[in-house]
Amino acid sequence: MWSPDGRKIAYVGRNVDVRVLTLGGLPQPSLALVVAPTDKGATATLTCTGKEATTVTATYQLFDAASAEVASGALTAQPVPLKPGEVVEFALPTGAAAARTMKATVVAQTGERAIALATIPAP
Repeated sequence: MWSPDGRKIAYVGRNVDVRVLTLGGLPQPSLALVVAPTDKGATATLTCTGKEATTVTATYQLFDAASAEVASGALTAQPVPLKPGEVVEFALPTGAAAARTMKATVVAQTGERAIALATIPAP
């Protein structure tokens, strides 16, 4: 049986006893990533939305119109420390002439990932 508030489920256990399971949901993400095209390429903006400092690494991939990868690389030469509320911007290279989609991936020291995609305007 489901509770009206959507937070609990009551069920019958193996010993015919009634059990209540409290649903906690997914944890609040500690990274927010947005990729936006600019006049000179694109920018990936990363915000640390968590309550604790973290360290991140960032990579990018560029894809052509058929979704084949045409370029990739690191946006950070070494891990970047982030404090809660801190915002960091990365310039995304768009040098591959055939590139039409860009993907930025940020990985925190905890293993949490943030991924963002954007369309590259045709020249």
